[in-house]
Amino acid sequence: MNLLEVLDFDYVLRGPKGVPPRYMEFPVSPETAPYLVSSTRSAIWVSKPSMTNTVRAAVRPRQGFLVQVLDEVIEAGEKYNWGNVHDLSPEGLDKAVEHLASYGLVEIDVLLGPGVAEGLEDWLKDPHEDKTEKGLSVAWHEWPELPSDVVVVVPRDRAYLGFVASVGAGSLVSVIHNPSRGLAIAYSKVDDAAPTDDAQLVSGSSQSVSTDE
Repeated sequence: MNLLEVLDFDYVLRGPKGVPPRYMEFPVSPETAPYLVSSTRSAIWVSKPSMTNTVRAAVRPRQGFLVQVLDEVIEAGEKYNWGNVHDLSPEGLDKAVEHLASYGLVEIDVLLGPGVAEGLEDWLKDPHEDKTEKGLSVAWHEWPELPSDVVVVVPRDRAYLGFVASVGAGSLVSVIHNPSRGLAIAYSKVDDAAPTDDAQLVSGSSQSVSTDE
């Protein structure tokens, strides 16, 4: 189970020691902005592609990338009122699923962090309730790599959301598009803060994030 489409870019390694490039450039559709791309130590927003409809992403260590992505999406979603960030509750999960459905995404996966199922048993018994009439297919999966007390709702076709690719041992490169549409998060807001547990994700110029849908 993964947040994004998983690819293998080991073919870009150079020389007998397999040295990865520092950056890679990828074509994107302007309609899928803003983009969240891997940087050397974090994940950064790119509000629009270059004149040739590309974005650059850095090759970076895998460690911590998933948490950085979730933190960035939570912060941007709440700041710009994307409607994709909700409380961790049955009502919040319904809203997260409905958010993706509002963009025509009808095949949906609900990814659960460790321990999240406690207290959500009734919702998890039948997440299809009141949704089959709308033509939705909703399935849930436990994913231990997620931080605790977090649920992520994503399209079953992960290519809609973007990719993460391995680049040699211990490194990755990633481009996430449609984050405001195809990535909804429900998390515990007890401390009014985004999750900070550590986790891993692999199983144009930098600008401020766009508020346009």
